[in-house]
Amino acid sequence: MFERILTVAIIAGAAYWYWSGPYQERTNPTYGQRLQQNNKAMAECVERKIYAASRGAVSSTYAEEKCARELNFYFEDGQWYSYDDVRRD
Repeated sequence: MFERILTVAIIAGAAYWYWSGPYQERTNPTYGQRLQQNNKAMAECVERKIYAASRGAVSSTYAEEKCARELNFYFEDGQWYSYDDVRRD
């Protein structure tokens, strides 16, 4: 009987830890984390455009502008911001 209670308590504790920590960080990132995600998404998009251009698929001219338009981003103060996010100043 004690082992069942202990097992349930351990599972409940692990579930609560996951819900309050990693899950919330992934679904509700902080503003700084969101900016990092924007920068990473932009870098990956530009890299894909340049790779596609090297394969002869499209032109790499204005790859950064095309990605900014696709992702709905704008560049300011060294960061990529999303028009969809509320900006904290």
